[in-house]
This record gives sequence, C-alpha cells and structure tokens, in this order.
Amino acid sequence: MATPTKKGFDLLLARLDPLADKAAEKYKELRLRLVKYFILSCHCPESRADELADKTLDRMATKLEQNTIIENIRAYALTTARYIWLENSHGLREESWEDEPHDVPNESHEIEEPDERYLCLKMCLEKVITEESDRTLILEYYNAAEGEKNKDHRKKLAQSRGLEVGTLKVRACRLRKNLEKCVRDCMKNRAAM
Repeated sequence: MATPTKKGFDLLLARLDPLADKAAEKYKELRLRLVKYFILSCHCPESRADELADKTLDRMATKLEQNTIIENIRAYALTTARYIWLENSHGLREESWEDEPHDVPNESHEIEEPDERYLCLKMCLEKVITEESDRTLILEYYNAAEGEKNKDHRKKLAQSRGLEVGTLKVRACRLRKNLEKCVRDCMKNRAAM
C-alpha cells in the first residue's frame, strides 16, 4: 500500500473538522478510539494496537487522496480497522482489501449485515446477563458520549445508580468477563460450522 502524503492527511483532517485546532483534537480522539478498539475487541497488546491504529489512519488518508467518497468518517474508520485487523492477523497482503471490487460498507450496511462478533454479543447479552438492569449497565458503562472522558461518564453513571465508582467498576468487570467468555465460545462454535 502506498504511504499517504501530506495532502492525504490534510484531507483526513479536513473531513474531521474544518477548523485546524478542532481537526487535530478529533484526529487524536479517533486514533484513541481505534487503539481502544484493537485492545478491547481484538485483544492486541498496546504497542500493536498503536501500530494498527496508525495503519488504519494511513489507509484512510490514502483513500481520501484517491478521491474515495466517504459518507461517515467514523463508520469508515471502524470498517477500515476491521480490515486492517483481518489483514494483519491472517497475514494477508495490505492491498487485499483495495483489490476487492466492492463498495465500502457504510453504517446502514453494517446494520443490515451485522458481523459474527456482534451476533454473538447480542446472543450472549441475553443468555449470560439475565437481569435487564445489568444489561443496561454494561452497555452504558462502555458508551461514553463523543468527547466525554470515560472517567467522567462512569462517575455520572455510578451516581445515577447510587453506587460508588469502584463498585460500578467491579460489577462492570464481572459482567464483561462473563460476556467475553460467552462471545469467545460462540465465535469458536460459529467458526466450527
């Protein structure tokens, strides 16, 4: 894959925000979200997650420079991250996605055809977490608003539920541990089919 030029990065920053200062902040936020995605969803070590996040942003900049139309930059970032992960975890060529003769999936495509992991997560939420309040808690725990720090989000969540932050964290970690095991087992079963 070609290395992106300054023009590609400028195009990416412009897509994030027309104001340079805000664009730089949004770039950092997007990069951090990608790093978190690789660590939490793909179980990468932090150094590897940093590398894959940079590859994702490089790919996006190159695509913008090639005049690829991107409707939703954040959805495109996640889709690109998934391809980067697949390419790097299965030893595929970086160009493999670019050679595919298909349109780039957008958010509506992701909703119409959810990936296997999403289907497993949805099933496991119902199966493993039987209390509706616990399902809501785990979903809210990892769903901070854009620009809101996780720490602040979780503090508000704990207060709204009448819990100490530490208690909330322990409960969320237990729920997540059970969910992760169920999702892993589900993914193995689907792969065996």
